Amino acid sequence: GRQFALGIKNTTLKYLLTGGEKLVPVQPPKDYKLINLYGPTEATVFITNFQLNKYYENIPIGKPVSDTKLYIVDNHGNRLPIGACGELLAAGAQIARGYLKRPEKTKEVFIKNPFSKDKAYKRIYRTGDIVRLLSDGNISFVGRQDAQVKIRGFRIELTEVEEIIRRFPAIKDATVAAFDDDGVGKYIAAYIVSDKKIDIEALNTFILETKPSYMVPAVIIQIDKIPLNQNQ
Repeated sequence: GRQFALGIKNTTLKYLLTGGEKLVPVQPPKDYKLINLYGPTEATVFITNFQLNKYYENIPIGKPVSDTKLYIVDNHGNRLPIGACGELLAAGAQIARGYLKRPEKTKEVFIKNPFSKDKAYKRIYRTGDIVRLLSDGNISFVGRQDAQVKIRGFRIELTEVEEIIRRFPAIKDATVAAFDDDGVGKYIAAYIVSDKKIDIEALNTFILETKPSYMVPAVIIQIDKIPLNQNQ
């Protein structure tokens, strides 16, 4: 979505709706409205929306769409206050009935709603996504429960490393991946895009100014562009 928004030469487009992946920081376009959508397939298909109105380091996924109720809970299923990170649960007419021929998986993630007696919201889907509620009522996406990796004994979010790298001057885009090495264990590698040669040592120092050493990529490679998908 970001690459399209930055590269399009628009004359007629009025709205650009993005979803599927976390939208990385971008200035709101002047010629059309950029709307960030969020929603898992099991919620057919998006359940929040947010119109970008300024530059955000972490673009919110917004507020629930009509006929949808969202809940943010801790590991024990208790609702959390503003600012606290927890799992996002979704209820509403668009929530799927379950997985075909997978009763155990269905039972695990499709549960009865303990927060409402309204029949329209009787079934909840556990998204597995970690979010937090902002003071203005919008929801901020933090990461996937299963997207964390353990590096040197510490659990980290790869998207968190990406975000700090993108703040470094002259870097246009970045992506981070985790790899296994039989000799040293798991490590992370970063791929960066810039119009000029990036000083890797300076970038590492920049990361260390706000992040611990285990979040510094073991390998940083400068490339021409980030592929839009795994086939490019």
